[in-house]
Amino acid sequence: DLHHGQPVSGQVLESNFIQNVTISAANKLKPGAATLDEVVVVPNPFNLAAAELQYPGEPNKILFLNIPSECTIRIFTESGDLIKTIDHLGSGDAAWGVVPEEYSATDSQQIVVSGLYIAQIERPSGESVFRKFVIVR
Repeated sequence: DLHHGQPVSGQVLESNFIQNVTISAANKLKPGAATLDEVVVVPNPFNLAAAELQYPGEPNKILFLNIPSECTIRIFTESGDLIKTIDHLGSGDAAWGVVPEEYSATDSQQIVVSGLYIAQIERPSGESVFRKFVIVR
């Protein structure tokens, strides 16, 4: 029973597995960055074999932090080949899975190799910033 939308004193509130099940992880929404100056890529370098050194709570992922709430993230190889495009809309952070079970390493479902990568974070206005990061397999 509820009294003015609040549980009656001493009443136990319960829910069940079916009501609370979700396929999406619960993430704190952070406002998008006002400028591109503080964009960072973590962990950098990303070492697939060093799970204990990866970003806590986001295993096998590279995170782009302090990004605009609406932007496009393009990931290039060192030689300039575009391998992944992420259209981001939401919080000030975005994740990229580097193992195929996650978001897929590349747009063509290939696993990335060790090397230097370049991320371009671009606002809809065309303003962009580049960040380098390393992957070690």
